[in-house]
Parts: sequence; C-alpha cells; structure tokens
Amino acid sequence: MNDEPIPAGEVEDWTAHISALNHNVIRDPHDDAAAGHAVATLWSSYGWQGAPFAVQQLLVQAIETGYCLALGDVRDGNFDAEIKMWRPQIADD
Repeated sequence: MNDEPIPAGEVEDWTAHISALNHNVIRDPHDDAAAGHAVATLWSSYGWQGAPFAVQQLLVQAIETGYCLALGDVRDGNFDAEIKMWRPQIADD
C-alpha cells in the first residue's frame, strides 16, 4: 500500500470521471432520485464523514452509479428468475 498523499487535483479528476460515468448510466430521472435516497440512507448510517469533501463526493457518486446500474439490470429483466426465488409471493402462477 502506498502511503503517499494523493494530490487533491487527482481526486477531483477521479470524481469528474465517475460523475461522467454516472451521467451515462442514469436512464430515468426517477433512478437518480432513488439512487440519491439510497446513498443518503447508507451514508447517514455508515458514511466516511471524516474524509475530505472531494473523497466523499467520489464515493457517493460511485455508489449512485452502481445503484443505477443495478436498477437498469432489474428493469432489463436480468434478475427475473432470482427475484421470483427471493420473493415467491410475486411469482407468476
């Protein structure tokens, strides 16, 4: 592990790349709102509040991106069989 400090500009660059990825992943404005709510819930109970703002922003946007990708997979039906297994009460007859 490298203990060298990471220049703030480098963290800001990473954040910009994740932000661009996030923008490309969000297909529906409701996804953005749902991701924001999920991250707020997660962050309030666990978040790394002691981190510099740029690092917090990077982490929040990375989590939002993953959440939106997962929502897209669910909407595309990639987990239909698993959903029926996890929640049998909604399985088709």
